[in-house]
Amino acid sequence: KVLVKHPLDTVSVRLQLSGKDEISRRELWAGAYRGVLPPLLFAAPSGAVFFGVKDYVKSFARSGKLGVKLSKQQATLLSVFVAQFPYWAVRNPSELVKTRSQ
Repeated sequence: KVLVKHPLDTVSVRLQLSGKDEISRRELWAGAYRGVLPPLLFAAPSGAVFFGVKDYVKSFARSGKLGVKLSKQQATLLSVFVAQFPYWAVRNPSELVKTRSQ
């Protein structure tokens, strides 16, 4: 996913920054993979953190230890919401590096 989306994101950013000025295809695609290493290195750990937290929170919410037993849908919504915070804590540094290198 990162190997496909990263160069497209880079080209998109360059087109937006160029405004109405002409930009050649060579300039547009030059260094399209620059800065791809940090997102590649952080993709697996951030995904692991997300699914680990989501599964733990979901099982905890379904167990009734909160004082109320949530339905499957409520537990899923709660667990995905909670899992977003540690996911982005791990993923955000790589996104910063990627953005600055474009």
